[in-house]
Amino acid sequence: MSFPLTNNPSLYKASHIVDELIKNEIKTFFISPGMRNAPLLAALESHPDAVIEIGMDERAHAYKALGYSKDNQSPACLICTSGTALANYYPAVIEAYKSEIPLVILSADRPYKKVLGGDNQTIEQYRIYQGFSLKSYSLLSDNIFNREMIDEGVHHAIKEGGPAHFNIPFEEPLDSTTIDFSFNNEMELFLKGPTSSLPCNYSSLPFEIQKQLEKAHRPLVVIAEMPSKAPKDNITQFLKNFNGLKYIDVTSGLKFNFNLENYTLPSLDHPEVYRYLENFNPDFILHLGGRVVSKFYYRFLENSKSKYIYQINNLNQKTDPSFRMKKLKTCPDQAIKSIHKEAFIDQRQWSNLISFVQRKRALIESGPLTFPQLSKTLIESAPPSVNFYLGNSTTIRSFDSFSSEDLTKDFNIFSHRGVSGIEGFVAASSSIKGPTTLVLGDVSFYHDLNSLLYLTKVSHPYVGIIVNDFGGGIFEQLPIQKDTKVIPYLTSPHEINFGPICHGLGIEHICVTDVKTLIEQYLLKIKQNKASIIEVKIDRKNNFEIYQKLKTIKL
Repeated sequence: MSFPLTNNPSLYKASHIVDELIKNEIKTFFISPGMRNAPLLAALESHPDAVIEIGMDERAHAYKALGYSKDNQSPACLICTSGTALANYYPAVIEAYKSEIPLVILSADRPYKKVLGGDNQTIEQYRIYQGFSLKSYSLLSDNIFNREMIDEGVHHAIKEGGPAHFNIPFEEPLDSTTIDFSFNNEMELFLKGPTSSLPCNYSSLPFEIQKQLEKAHRPLVVIAEMPSKAPKDNITQFLKNFNGLKYIDVTSGLKFNFNLENYTLPSLDHPEVYRYLENFNPDFILHLGGRVVSKFYYRFLENSKSKYIYQINNLNQKTDPSFRMKKLKTCPDQAIKSIHKEAFIDQRQWSNLISFVQRKRALIESGPLTFPQLSKTLIESAPPSVNFYLGNSTTIRSFDSFSSEDLTKDFNIFSHRGVSGIEGFVAASSSIKGPTTLVLGDVSFYHDLNSLLYLTKVSHPYVGIIVNDFGGGIFEQLPIQKDTKVIPYLTSPHEINFGPICHGLGIEHICVTDVKTLIEQYLLKIKQNKASIIEVKIDRKNNFEIYQKLKTIKL
């Protein structure tokens, strides 16, 4: 790709930002991988004068950038994705502020509408470093304004000594997809020098919900994220009595209590299931809980013609990126006691969906060990009432995609989806009482190696399943994978084997590469009153191929 990148507005905006920083003599960029900052990575990769330093762990990488700034007496530039990534920069930012060391931070962000709607992996990032940065800016779609703000911020960072923070919302597409837009009027700049949303409480909603539900011919009930210890007995009973279409998210803790016989819709991440829901065309949607994992659900809500979409939860923050739901702020389990409905499914269409799931399962079982097979194996093999702590990224999506014709399991499901960060899982899961299974990707595990010390004190059954495909394989499942020059910066390829690290701390560790050994070792170790690690090595190519093949299965 030649510089500047003009494929779409996000790449063009990133080109302006990178160009202005380099014109201000900032040449070295310390980047941490992420999808939202992909436009910045693409712009850097295509600029001939940019020097790129890659680091997976934002906390460590920020200190590395700080050391560079100290040694060179000029600011390094840190670049990260949205969510907790920039929070991990905080210790180094404070140090830079107190030591008056120049430092520039670029944090990619989602559009502000998405932030207000409580979209996945969003926080209020603007002025997050308030009190410890000299200047904080939110860059807009106006590239001339952005250049002026960069000039001002870098000037203060150098002259006064300290951090300057630029928060940058990017619209999709984030990859090299081409979109026609006007940019010619700004091209000359590349030749010049530097120049909350509160929930609404509708008191009448319980009566309105029941009234509209009674009238509905094609209702859909969605069970979304809920705390693992939240009361769910009434919700469970409602779902057993409701013979209509259900969509149960893995973070609800109830997903595995129901199956296809209960008319539970598989993951919307598969285009055929999404199309099934479109054809079903629900005229009423009742959503209990917070967010769901699948972003396709919110895409469906944005396009839905239904006038009646209701959300019930007792959360203070907004959790509706679609901006379509009327919200009743109360305990979902209590509210559902007064709501009832009988509904029925077109049996012929539903039998087609069952056949579709059976063919997916057969394809997964016939291949080598991959993420879909791993999640399927653990769900089917795990003893009842075990605690599952699920990592983000590919892990939680894989568990959310599980579907069975007749199997039910009663698990306690834990996750941290507030900001969908990839750090802190070993530490958090070590505090869960009772038999616990942590399932985590290798990059997430790398971020939490310090927390392995907590596992040396665990005295109940605890098994950490670390899926090692030697990098962030999820990015290869996204459209960005076609950008061959950018993808290595996102996937964080490595050659780490975690066995020596675990053994050095006295933690039992074993490496497996096949399903049979995985089942044997897991069932053995989940009975031991101590922590152990099973490192599951999977081939990234096999993993990519199974996801591609799964998409080809038709209803």
